[in-house]
Amino acid sequence: MPLPRPARLLRPRRSRATAVPPQSLVRTLDRGTRVLGAVPVDAQGVCWLVSTPAALLTLSATGSADGAEGTTAPPLPERLTWDRLSRASWDAEERVITLRLLGEGAERRVQVPAVLRYEVGADARGPLEEVHEVDEVPFLRSLRERVEAMIVHHVSTTLPSGVRLTASVRRAPDGGLYTVLEPEAHSEGVVRFPDEVEALLRRVHDGVGLPTRSDSRGIPPFP
Repeated sequence: MPLPRPARLLRPRRSRATAVPPQSLVRTLDRGTRVLGAVPVDAQGVCWLVSTPAALLTLSATGSADGAEGTTAPPLPERLTWDRLSRASWDAEERVITLRLLGEGAERRVQVPAVLRYEVGADARGPLEEVHEVDEVPFLRSLRERVEAMIVHHVSTTLPSGVRLTASVRRAPDGGLYTVLEPEAHSEGVVRFPDEVEALLRRVHDGVGLPTRSDSRGIPPFP
């Protein structure tokens, strides 16, 4: 009785080229859009986070933000202007980007693969696989720079409830300035201290010295 043939494994052929978004995806960007950095968020290279001067984009090579079958699209809007991103961090060991959006308590986590794998043909010994290494450094650098650039000024205080309250003046895409409280003024642990909230807002506005507009729900208007 003949023995079963062992399954043939894909033999890696490591490429020196860094993984980049497919041209079909790049062509969907508006003409003149400059890409500051990009990282894939699935092992097939279907879904990508793309950093541009104006916004963080979530793009898919399938033409849908839901990604292809067998892939998981990141839990982010297709277009997120930088001022709406409150915090961003990178866990190098887990290869996870953690993002917090304004007005949201929960964090959003995105997994970045270390490599992309493509089947590129076969020879007499079986299928061949090409491995492209992911260089996340340009994307992470632009992520940090753009998030920091949107914060014009910020101050913090600890309320009697123990809640750490931060007021920040941010730059909107149209160049105007607006004020945000984190957590928001109506949230638990904050709503009972309107005097402290008003004092913090005065501090952050005094530090800027420019007209701002209140943006977060529940922030009292500044005279």
